[in-house]
Amino acid sequence: MDLLLASGYEDEDEDMQTSTSSLIRRKSRRVCVEQDSSTVSKELCVRSVPHIRGNWAGHVFLPISGSGEQVRIGRVHSLARRTIQRFSHFLQQIVTEEKSSSPSNDKDVTLVPHSEWHLSLSRPFYLPLASIHSFRLELQTRLAQYATQTCCCLTLGPEVVLLANDEGTRTFLCLQASSSSTVWVRRLISNVVNPILQDYGQEPYYETPHIHVSIASIPGQNLLTQYPHIFPQSNHGISVLKLPQQPNSSSVDDTNNMSDSNSASSSDDDEEKDISVTVQVSQIHCTFGTTKKFAMNLC
Repeated sequence: MDLLLASGYEDEDEDMQTSTSSLIRRKSRRVCVEQDSSTVSKELCVRSVPHIRGNWAGHVFLPISGSGEQVRIGRVHSLARRTIQRFSHFLQQIVTEEKSSSPSNDKDVTLVPHSEWHLSLSRPFYLPLASIHSFRLELQTRLAQYATQTCCCLTLGPEVVLLANDEGTRTFLCLQASSSSTVWVRRLISNVVNPILQDYGQEPYYETPHIHVSIASIPGQNLLTQYPHIFPQSNHGISVLKLPQQPNSSSVDDTNNMSDSNSASSSDDDEEKDISVTVQVSQIHCTFGTTKKFAMNLC
């Protein structure tokens, strides 16, 4: 079993790819970097629900990538990169041990960083085209009653969790949002989003929602069931990770080269320890398919 680290950052350049390739090659001679974005997209977009002609896949969520102050978003990028790098190193050790104990198991593991982040307020749901306009209007109406005078904040990290989708076809690496910063999110789900979904005969969000932001995923596999002794699940179907700190080495320096201008202000001390980052969220988004996208203000 080999680990493929597929880069999901759209703004990566040749130097970034070279340094990442060098890092991965030092970990294992059999590990390579998947750089074919079209292949990655196909893996990530495997349909789990049969297509019904005329139905549009909907999703309600809070966008994270473009929210709040740029400095804070830069710190989220930095935290996400370090978390992904530490997890890939940890996963590589697991994959190597699995391969040595079971040589016949040569199935690849592809870790795909996400270039856009969001916090889901709904499961995927499906509406006919004729219902999309009224759904959007009802969401706007309920949201106007909920909207506050101040923008809402989320604190992400330092806790990191793994979870799988309902179909068990994809594993997600997530930054957990602190419970104290998500009270307003839970109210938004229970008072705004869930009632509308039920009005349209759709399944509401989870009864006990786990508020998180996915920063990377492994398509095609459920690590929670493949390695239950390494990733034990809680009653809510998540696994809280205790990732080892990366040793001070050139490999860490290579990974840090992936930082962009937004994260240049992060201190060296932050690179060596777990941190949490607070971001402001000012909008809620609702999408149908890839062409119908609506943004509504929270404040």
